[in-house]
Amino acid sequence: MAKSKEKVECQYCGKMYSPQGLGSHEAACSDNPENAEPTETPKKKEVKDDIRLGYGNVADKPLKYQVMHAQKRKRELAQYYKTQEKIEVNISPMYKPYFGKSMAISLNGIPIYVPCDNQRYKIPKSYAMEVAARIARVDAQINRQTRMANVSKNFDGGQLGSLDLIQKV
Repeated sequence: MAKSKEKVECQYCGKMYSPQGLGSHEAACSDNPENAEPTETPKKKEVKDDIRLGYGNVADKPLKYQVMHAQKRKRELAQYYKTQEKIEVNISPMYKPYFGKSMAISLNGIPIYVPCDNQRYKIPKSYAMEVAARIARVDAQINRQTRMANVSKNFDGGQLGSLDLIQKV
């Protein structure tokens, strides 16, 4: 089969092409209005709030910039905790099996360590509230263990449901 020597003109740019190649060229022709790139793309307004860094829209910034803002935020938080009202706390040595030699408390990435040595320490109010909450949880755990360990008191004596092992709070 002999190839056809006829050439057909592109309707967009006017160049001559073989009938077999004309369809491909017209689909990709730069003068084709369907292939024209828009001169101005409407930008979508994205609202990004990176809560971890506390500085709004920094997620699309370079990593160096994000780290710089994270460090700045950490310094500001440290200053905030330093100026916060101080409250005296003490942690009994009885809690060493639960917390170790000192209780590590970290709020927003800023840690402090309060020794479990029954001495009073002044710490920021936010940290003091966390110390009190942790001690209360350990106390509740100890009370549950003590209540469940008292086997003679936990004997129901034949009446089902007469024991109050689980109490409403």
